[in-house]
Amino acid sequence: MQKTSVKTFDIKQSIVPLTVCVVFFLAILWQGAYFSVQYIFLLAVPFAAFALYKRAVSITLDALLLLGLVAVMLLSLVIKAKEPGIAFRELLRYLLMPSYLLFFLAAKEKSHWYMKAFFAAIFTIALLGLLAYAGGIEIPSGIIQQSGRLQSTIQYANTTALFMLIGILYSLHYFLTTKQLRYPIYAVLFAFCLYITGSRTTLLLAFIIAIVYALTKMKRTSRFILLAVLFLSAIGLFVIGGRIVRVSLTEPTFIERVITWQDGLIITAQSPLFGLGIGNWQFEQFLYQSAPYGVRYIHNYYIQLLMDGGVLSALLFIAVIANTLWRGRKENSIHLFIILAIVLHIFMDFDMSFGGIILILMFSLSQMPDKGIFSVPCKKKPLRLFALVSASILIFLWVSEFKYIVPDPLGEKFSKSEIQAENKEYLPAIENMEYLLQAWRFNESYQQFYESLLIDAFEEGVISAEERQQKLILMEESSAVVNSLYTKYIAGQ
Repeated sequence: MQKTSVKTFDIKQSIVPLTVCVVFFLAILWQGAYFSVQYIFLLAVPFAAFALYKRAVSITLDALLLLGLVAVMLLSLVIKAKEPGIAFRELLRYLLMPSYLLFFLAAKEKSHWYMKAFFAAIFTIALLGLLAYAGGIEIPSGIIQQSGRLQSTIQYANTTALFMLIGILYSLHYFLTTKQLRYPIYAVLFAFCLYITGSRTTLLLAFIIAIVYALTKMKRTSRFILLAVLFLSAIGLFVIGGRIVRVSLTEPTFIERVITWQDGLIITAQSPLFGLGIGNWQFEQFLYQSAPYGVRYIHNYYIQLLMDGGVLSALLFIAVIANTLWRGRKENSIHLFIILAIVLHIFMDFDMSFGGIILILMFSLSQMPDKGIFSVPCKKKPLRLFALVSASILIFLWVSEFKYIVPDPLGEKFSKSEIQAENKEYLPAIENMEYLLQAWRFNESYQQFYESLLIDAFEEGVISAEERQQKLILMEESSAVVNSLYTKYIAGQ
């Protein structure tokens, strides 16, 4: 009787990839790793892995271009950053891209594990979102109460929709490779969740990608079935009606996007080398805007790149995408369509501010055919030591929530103004508050504190009645103009 070999599960060899999968799952589930406390921990993973690995890492052209992008952002931080704390946070977000591309290139033998982790996270987001939508559980900001749009644990409807689109593409991949009927059911689940996010851009993008996939990758019968389903779905959507099929050029959300794009391009034209400077848009947008709005990131990643690092940073990122799409043009890979979905979606949104989207994009980039330019052996002690120290610093930043190294600069200025006011240092306190009010005009607590500060400074004889009145008039006039513009803007005029 012939003995058959049985593959055993090697826990020692699997502990690292298993841990990484858990981190990926939790990071995507936890608001998509949008905030610094989330993506900093995510960034520690590839450095810790490089410290443990004893293999060569292939350095591709895409990896070099992304490292160049980080270098440009570092220069932008040194030369133009007004608030180093905010700029440093944003630099670490950009560092996620080359770090994870190199990690996925080094760990290709576990690619199917990581893809399963992404799929499981997206499925859980959909499931929790549906439970919240049905009233079974409560998720903070999981549903937009006014419009009923699904946001789930991502807490932003449009990026939730992009995750659902990626889930549909993963389901299609697994169905085509395994022929298991549960995957079309998952695809329907993701499609329904995408619909109730109310994201028109993502829905239109889903139709476009499905049509392109059908025309280029499917056989005649399958192509006909998919195109028929898409046609009937489109008719059904128009019959149902609602927000998802209502498009108007006067809608506030669309107007806001167009105005921010325009302002961003004007600033870039004035300063093409480094734009406004990394991280500066968050608190200086009110100094440049042509209409009232308040957005942490511009709803167009390419313009955000121009703002953060100038023309060169945008060109480097576009070169990565163009190189990848050109290499993969003949590939029958679902990853090509995932890349296409993300790079098109970020024309209209700030999805690349979510660490989870960066992870999936870098993973898909790593799955495209590419010959490394050279390789770097991780087993060398200096490199492993550098990776270990970097991972330790990042974990410390995560644990401390930046409090000891790069605290919140705007909050610090406000606290400093309060202390200065208590110590009767009114002039520097007034100067700090005027800076804060320039950066954030709609903050009522800033306005109230500024008014009381002017009263105290006048009563102590630090400023004259005329100076106090002049500053109050300027603030009131500014507030009146902003409120008037804001009212017209919301009304779509």
